[in-house]
Amino acid sequence: MDDFYLEETSKKEIFFKIFITLIIVACAVLLGMYLIGKNSLHINKEITVEVGDTLSKKVSDYVLGKIKNTTEYKIKVDKLKLGEKVEKTGEYKYTVKYNNHIKEGVIKVVDTKAPVVSVQDLTVGLNEDYDLDDFVTSCEDYSKPCTIQLKDDKEYTSVGTYDITLVISDTFNNKTEKKAKLTIKEGYSLKSVKESDTNIVSMEPNVDNFKDEYIFKKFDKASMPDDEESIAEEYLYEIINDDMSKYIPSEYVGSSIINQETIELFNKYGYIVGYAFKVKLSNGEETYLKNNQEN
Repeated sequence: MDDFYLEETSKKEIFFKIFITLIIVACAVLLGMYLIGKNSLHINKEITVEVGDTLSKKVSDYVLGKIKNTTEYKIKVDKLKLGEKVEKTGEYKYTVKYNNHIKEGVIKVVDTKAPVVSVQDLTVGLNEDYDLDDFVTSCEDYSKPCTIQLKDDKEYTSVGTYDITLVISDTFNNKTEKKAKLTIKEGYSLKSVKESDTNIVSMEPNVDNFKDEYIFKKFDKASMPDDEESIAEEYLYEIINDDMSKYIPSEYVGSSIINQETIELFNKYGYIVGYAFKVKLSNGEETYLKNNQEN
């Protein structure tokens, strides 16, 4: 009888020990899972950003789950900077570092917005060629060039005034429509209007704070760009084959030209109205050549 009691007692103790052991193991597993989950890192694998928008600096836009201390997360993006405007479409890798964890994701910069366009009415001569670009005074878009088409794809060849609709699109085929008027006049010449405008409104390359005193040559008549037989092209060919050192300003006499940059000056129609020449001299100074016979 005593032996039976001892045997029953021993079995209960064994079962009790096993039960306690299982509880301890379960708690340890749960604790481990909690600690792993607490220190793990889950990120948004793919983020879409519209070109022209500012790239977010918020950790919650990149990291999934609960975030306690944002300073513990380090985010880096290839070729882009957090908090700055994104100006080019494409895919960019980014990494998030948290404790000893590093995860990689992709930022897709897309363009889904139509160009912002301003147009003007246009008058041309009878049977005169014109470009649809002549209607557009500005086209702002991150995915240039802007392409202009007539919505009705119709030819206008008779004297009169016509209401037209222009369709302007970017390289991702985002489109906008603008209305304008086309007037065809007999005895009128749009080309002559473009050539007679010698007001400088832009230049290539652009120069900040450009002054009239920088102008080397200004023509009495504007020329169509890329026209090899134009006055502007012929003049440029002659002048760049000249000894340009004689045009160095008097205060820099004795210096030689190390590098020279041609600056084309345009009117509002994109016709060339003149040139400027920016040079770097042997003394380290940068200045503009002066043609005293012209200015």
